[in-house]
Amino acid sequence: MRRNLIFVRRCGSWKCPYCRQALIQKWTRHIGAMTQFVDRQDGPLKLVVVFVTSAKEWSKSGRRYLRRHGAQYARIRLRDGRLAVLSTWGEGVLLFSGKFDPEMEGMVHDYDDGLREILSGISHERRPISTSAKWRLETERDSEETDWEFVNLLTPQGFKEAESKLDKWGVHYRTSPANDNPAIDFTWPDELTASDIECYSRILAEIKR
Repeated sequence: MRRNLIFVRRCGSWKCPYCRQALIQKWTRHIGAMTQFVDRQDGPLKLVVVFVTSAKEWSKSGRRYLRRHGAQYARIRLRDGRLAVLSTWGEGVLLFSGKFDPEMEGMVHDYDDGLREILSGISHERRPISTSAKWRLETERDSEETDWEFVNLLTPQGFKEAESKLDKWGVHYRTSPANDNPAIDFTWPDELTASDIECYSRILAEIKR
């Protein structure tokens, strides 16, 4: 029996508390993946420079300075109007992962926690993050073949309604994150007839999106 999958439809706005957490996770993972490892005697070290500046200074010289040194960066507009810049070059506080070295002063040891803390202060404007060309966030595509019978996208309310329907019908399902979206993953029980499955599938498909 092939699997069925139901996702929550996201609005993708930083203003939405539901989507905001998913965006923070996505950008934390993306920036972490973009950051290069630096070789050290005690092993590789992954780090990124963080500094805060004003929009005026960034436009005047900050961006030009990083480009001149071939740096990759992500510019994050904060709610207080300032800009937090994550970069592979420059002076500032360093977020790093790897073996802890107490002599490395002025650094935040926990890389992912540091990124999440910065992103949690992000502005609610439409596009609060801009990046250099190589750090752009590409649209995620699942190129692998799947064994899903159908995929449905629902509002958070519709998602809960689908869970309620499956509970009522006695259909076992698993709720898990998928691409930052909660997902209902289930297969129809063998004891259901083809007519039952057709009827239940139609009911799920008609839930308000």
